[in-house]
Amino acid sequence: MVEGKDLIGDEWTLAIFTAAIHRGGVGMWAWAPEARLARLDGLCMAFWGTTEPVVSIDALFAKVNAEDRPKMILDWFASATSPKAYSFDFRIGEDPDVRWISARGIGGDEGRVGAWIQAIFLDITDRKRAEEAERLMTLELAHRVSNMFTVARALTNIVAREAESTASFAEDLSRRFHVLHEATTLATRSHGLEQGDVRLRDLAARILSPYLQGANIAVDIEDAAVAAPDRVDD
Repeated sequence: MVEGKDLIGDEWTLAIFTAAIHRGGVGMWAWAPEARLARLDGLCMAFWGTTEPVVSIDALFAKVNAEDRPKMILDWFASATSPKAYSFDFRIGEDPDVRWISARGIGGDEGRVGAWIQAIFLDITDRKRAEEAERLMTLELAHRVSNMFTVARALTNIVAREAESTASFAEDLSRRFHVLHEATTLATRSHGLEQGDVRLRDLAARILSPYLQGANIAVDIEDAAVAAPDRVDD
């Protein structure tokens, strides 16, 4: 303790501590297994969408996302007897207004005060949304990389059938990849500069340019046909 600093006075009131905890997304609650009741502080009441500080746990269970409810109930009741620290996550409500909650505490007699087992609820909605966004981005990246490899294999096979030498194979393959890169750049530059959608005719002409020499290929696409930039490489 710093000399001359006593932990007393208005700056150390329970209300101020509670407000600080609430700002961190942490709510305090307790439940009575025998009475099947839960006691909620103000933040927990907001989590559950209730104006009552003491509610039936069955009423709370009914608000839990249907997919999470069975396991959540098992974990909840396990905390009544297990003396170990616990943490289980679940959703309240349904998309798009779902709220992610993590229940944490010490179960059994260690966490009990009289008839009540005390614990906290932690709002982890932002973290879960960030994890979901990261998961979707990873899936999208995997999808696009897979598409790139498919295109690479197809181009390699086409060039290999037509190549007369190793040098011509390497040169032709490099040129075709460069053209494909130019087409992708055309779309992404249009998006980045907010110039609107890119015309399919321009994309097709750029992509097909390596195949036009000596081939009877005509590009006939209406000017009104466009591809949104974020769909070009799907």
